[in-house]
Parts: sequence; structure tokens; C-alpha cells
Amino acid sequence: MTNTSEGSPPPIRSILERYETALVTYAARLTGDVEQARDVVQDTFLKLIRQGDSVRSQAPEVLVRWLYTTCRNRALDVLKKERRMKSREEAAAQWGTGIAPDPAEAVQQQELLVGVARLLEELPANQQEALRLKFQLDLPYQQIAEVMGQSLGHVGFLLHKGLHALRRKALEAEHGGARS
Repeated sequence: MTNTSEGSPPPIRSILERYETALVTYAARLTGDVEQARDVVQDTFLKLIRQGDSVRSQAPEVLVRWLYTTCRNRALDVLKKERRMKSREEAAAQWGTGIAPDPAEAVQQQELLVGVARLLEELPANQQEALRLKFQLDLPYQQIAEVMGQSLGHVGFLLHKGLHALRRKALEAEHGGARS
């Protein structure tokens, strides 16, 4: 992110344009509801505006960490109040999309994504969140640790355990499906 002029923080509009979509996706994962996620992100940006230049004038990685941490905290507040759970179909649809060279590959990839999303839902919430921050949002371990309020070592542990569990569940599903 570049400042509009040397020494001045980036305008809210450029921050919004750059991070809004990723934050809505992240918040939707936490809340299970896209409309709630949009409200969470709106609250996040309102809080950023209330902070004045103090956060926006920080290094880009500090701003990103602040945005995701604030968004996460607000989403968790919403969850505490609402206690809503998202459906598997929403999780599969929001997990990601890819461009496949042909329709058969696209169908196969979508089936794979649905399967991974279902397996992911079986993991503990903290492993799900760590995996999504890493593989959907491509955040580095340090930022994941700061967003989740965990140590760097614990984030590594969560990612390792989550990936191991996903592999095990995928193998079980594959072998279970072959026996049926």
C-alpha cells in the first residue's frame, strides 16, 4: 500500500477497496452469514475512521493486523450474541473458486472443494480459523498469531494438527467410499 503523499496515511477509500472483500470473506467464515459479515466489516472500518490517522499511518503489516484483529473480535462478539451456525453449502460456496480449463475439471474441482469444506467443518473452530487465515487469505504465521491472539508456536501447532486431521479424514472418506 502506498501513501498518497509522503508521510500521510493512505485514505480510507483505498484501504476499503483493498481489504473489504477479504475481510467480508473472513468475517463470513466466522459468523456464517454474509450479511452479518458485511455489518462486521462496516463496524471495523467505522472503528478505523474513529482511530484517525493513528492506525492508518502505521506500516502496512500493522494496518493489516489491526484490520483482521478488529474484524475477528467484532465477529466473535456477533457470534456470542447470535450463536448462528452456517450451513455446509455456504461453507463450500465460500471456500473458494477456481477457473478450470474444462467443465469436467470444474465439476471435479467443485466436488473436491465441497468435500474439503465438509471435512474442515469437522475440525475444532480454532484449527478451522488458522487454516482459513493461512490458505484462504494467505496470511503469514505471525499475522495469524496476532489475529487469533495465539503464540506463533501454537499457530504452527494448529495448522499442523488441522492439516494432519484433514489428510486423515480425506483418506478415511476415500477408503470408506471405496468399500461401499
